[in-house]
Amino acid sequence: SNANANFQSSANATINVTSHTSGETVSDRNITLSGNIGSSQVLVTKLTIFVGSVSYSASVGLDGSFNLPLSLNTGVNHLQFKTEGNDASGQLIEVPNNMATTDFTLIANVPTAEILMTLTWDTNDTDLDTYVIDPTGDYSAYYHLVTADGGTLDHDGTTGFGPEHWTLLTSNTIRYDSPYTFR
Repeated sequence: SNANANFQSSANATINVTSHTSGETVSDRNITLSGNIGSSQVLVTKLTIFVGSVSYSASVGLDGSFNLPLSLNTGVNHLQFKTEGNDASGQLIEVPNNMATTDFTLIANVPTAEILMTLTWDTNDTDLDTYVIDPTGDYSAYYHLVTADGGTLDHDGTTGFGPEHWTLLTSNTIRYDSPYTFR
């Protein structure tokens, strides 16, 4: 079966990132990291990637494939990878992986954020929504991602644990001393 074909003989899961290479410079803050994971003694079902202190999680397909949207910070981003799977009793446990000691970096050549709002949640497969109303009354939401001033909601997370980010860059129109409403 596909699941059995994806198991490796080593004790560590093997993560292979196919969409980007370590040390690569990207010109977009929001990227999708893609690849596949060869499981070890436990089938990897969840991948979490940490960009600084912010975590992004996604389910891993039975064939080991993953696609995980991430938001990067301006400059060098050090990505850390955590893999998990279910043991014989069904308990979700951490599975060691080959990226544990690898410094996987992506360099984001993007303007600095003047305002960065992050929404995360702690229940899998939950759909929370970010709404931002700028001082002009324009808004950002899952059905209208960008305000006229350039404030941008990165994506509408409908599964996993989020996060969703709303960003107003130094290159956008910034209305100092005016209220931005986040809900």
